[in-house]
Amino acid sequence: VWVQAVSVSASTTWQPLIQWPLMFPSMLRFVAVAVVLSLAGVASEETEWIVAEDNKVAADAVIAKATYCAGGLKGDFDRETGREQLLAAMGGENVLLETMQVANSSNLQTVVADKLAPKVYQTVVVNVVVPIILVILWFCCSWYSCCPCFKRCCRCCSKSRTTGRVQKVIILIAAAGIAAGMIISAGASTGGYNKAVDGFDNLACTAASLLDGMLSGQNDTYFIGMLPLLRTFEKMDKDLDYNADFMTGLRNQIESTKAIEESMSLSTAIFVLLRESISTKMPAEVVANKHKCEFCNVMTEPLDATVKVLDEGMAASLSAARTEVKTQLGPQASKDLQKTLRDAAAPIVESKTLIRNSLSFFTDTDKFMQVRGHLSGDGPNTVKHLVNSGIVWAIFLTCCVGLTLGCFCLREGPAKKPKPMVPRCAACNWCCSWCFAMWVFLIGGIMLTVAWPMSGICLIMDDLSVQMLKDISPALGMGMNTTTPQQMYDIIDQCIVPSDPSSNAQLKDIIKPNASDPNATLRTVIVDDLKDVIMAKFAALSSGDAKLADNQQMKDLMIMLSDPLDVMILFQDPSLINSDPQYKDMFTDATLTAAATGSSVRCPNGTVGPKTPAPMGNKSISGVQNFVATLAALGTRLNDRPDCADTVVCTTGSTLLACQAGNNFVQLKRNILDLANFRCDVFLDPVDMSSDCDPINLVGTLNHATSKTTWTNTCQKADGTMTVKRKDCKLPQFVTYVQGFKMRVDNSLKRVDKTVAETGTGISVGMRDLVKKHIFTPIEFIADGGTCGFMGQYYRQVVNGLCYQGVVGFVIIGKSYQACGVIALFMIVLMYGVWRRTIDNVNAAKKVQADEVFVQ
Repeated sequence: VWVQAVSVSASTTWQPLIQWPLMFPSMLRFVAVAVVLSLAGVASEETEWIVAEDNKVAADAVIAKATYCAGGLKGDFDRETGREQLLAAMGGENVLLETMQVANSSNLQTVVADKLAPKVYQTVVVNVVVPIILVILWFCCSWYSCCPCFKRCCRCCSKSRTTGRVQKVIILIAAAGIAAGMIISAGASTGGYNKAVDGFDNLACTAASLLDGMLSGQNDTYFIGMLPLLRTFEKMDKDLDYNADFMTGLRNQIESTKAIEESMSLSTAIFVLLRESISTKMPAEVVANKHKCEFCNVMTEPLDATVKVLDEGMAASLSAARTEVKTQLGPQASKDLQKTLRDAAAPIVESKTLIRNSLSFFTDTDKFMQVRGHLSGDGPNTVKHLVNSGIVWAIFLTCCVGLTLGCFCLREGPAKKPKPMVPRCAACNWCCSWCFAMWVFLIGGIMLTVAWPMSGICLIMDDLSVQMLKDISPALGMGMNTTTPQQMYDIIDQCIVPSDPSSNAQLKDIIKPNASDPNATLRTVIVDDLKDVIMAKFAALSSGDAKLADNQQMKDLMIMLSDPLDVMILFQDPSLINSDPQYKDMFTDATLTAAATGSSVRCPNGTVGPKTPAPMGNKSISGVQNFVATLAALGTRLNDRPDCADTVVCTTGSTLLACQAGNNFVQLKRNILDLANFRCDVFLDPVDMSSDCDPINLVGTLNHATSKTTWTNTCQKADGTMTVKRKDCKLPQFVTYVQGFKMRVDNSLKRVDKTVAETGTGISVGMRDLVKKHIFTPIEFIADGGTCGFMGQYYRQVVNGLCYQGVVGFVIIGKSYQACGVIALFMIVLMYGVWRRTIDNVNAAKKVQADEVFVQ
């Protein structure tokens, strides 16, 4: 408002002077609004992220930077002294900041009226009203001094006076001092002018460098640039469209490699089926009949080891990488990622547009150099000549005053006749002194009036901090204390005014694209949770067995599965029944006790293979048949079962009770052998859901046209899943079922190995390269190049050039001219005194001459 008011009231002569402060709002908007607005949580919209104007301004910025910065930054400044001068220009306190700190959007007008308006009025009165008062005084004094109607009252006490030598010396010394003061004061304005010009040039250099660095990037304090950054965002956004070439190719890769996931799914399901069959699904009646499945116990460790081999093998790594890509870049996930990218890019687009509009003036070298010419060129309407005019006028006025006083000293005296030329010259110098005083007061007043708000905002810019922004945000209607994300404060602390000027913060750690999760930064969303997770899956492809069927632990497992499970369902703890009335008498017979302890539920005796873990490996175990044969020695064998679990007709005598207890023990074996709830589960046939499907019949056939194997009896539905079908069985079938897992595991592992050979490259090379090209590389480009340390460096240069050179230069010019005006007031008084003395002497001489003529 201040700048516009001055601009409207100024004539064409003042336009070059006004151009300088008119640039201030744009710069302030960049350093303040750009920081706050550009990093706000702006809602994403479909928009053209980079327009033709962006590319034009970026190209112009390169030329402008080379033009403006050829000689580097100019001039020097003292920050502390500059702050004192800015504060003095504000009247000793930054009332602008104080007003904003206590105001809010609802009471802003009231606070301004109470606190700011008095200072504004005071500034206007001191800097603008004084020249007006001088005009009025000059008019009045001239009227009263020159108008015949007022000569009598204005020239009272008029008489001839003699000026002695001492008086003349005093007048000459006073005039010399006043003249020297005017020249020195006017000359001091050139220092302010040069400082302002240096600040203008430095501001132009900084603005062009900033615009070039912000749009196109820079190597010094590395930043990739907003345009490359947005191009990367835009390309990723387009690549993530469902029908984009990347997404189509990725879906094709996922579809063509689904066999690896299906083969792993079947192998995993087979191991789960085996583990559950011999653990959680083992009939509880086995334990109830005082037996224990040692096979189930000793197989736990080998199963864990082989499952680990399966999970850590090449196939599992390939499947995990494929699954992760499918999950992270699936249709819905890709839409979510697009939204994340757009939310992250939206504030950058706003920033880019704001910065371009704010600083594009500096990239138009023709217009800028035209303004630069007005400031310091050789044209008729330049600020340089405006400043120099005061010096020239002061010198000219000094010379005129010197000539006038010379004539006054030489022509005025007791023996000399007064000359009319001396009062005429004094009158001219008196009027010129009035005009000079009005001129310099006017120029100085305009300078200081413009510098008043600029000084206040400069002090705010110099002291910018998060706390200050929180304090003044209510006055700006920004509500930062309650709704603005923390990233607003982080960007100021880490980028604009960092505690360590050499730091170079990463925007990926500051920008938070997800408004619902205030802790999720761009790094966590697209680097940690996306890129790093997927890359970790691909990195695992370098480890793990390529061929599971050749793995020694897998081979050992299949050998262990060859042992009949029933040979390891044992009665091993006589303490379970030796006190039971049904069985305790059996333990009175040492032979029966030996035959019962450690016996299995398998009819013949058996030997466990060497691969089975201790304590069962290489162990010979007696069967039911051995116990029945021992028991038959105490009576007559009945042969009353189709299996070997026969009882005997006990012989009376001393062994009768032991024999009867032995028959009871045989009944425990019979109970287990007669169980029909062992679990021989299979899968449902995916084609005929009423039929069984057992991967023991898995068969692969090579398709020579595609060089890939087609598998039948996989038991898998179209989506690769399987449905388990419960199937109860008796112990003999269960033993065969468990032994069949050797073939099931072997078939599934061979399928996995074959699938790895046929599709592994499609994942480890094709899919990885595709994702790396369109996702990983752009993310790395964004993550590594999205820095903001340069902002603080340029921000400080802007403050230095704009405030401590430009505005301080204005203040120096204004104060120099006002000082010159004050000194000119003494010249006015002096020349008025000379004029009065000389004109009175002339008039007195004329009167004497007239009286003499009358007498004659």
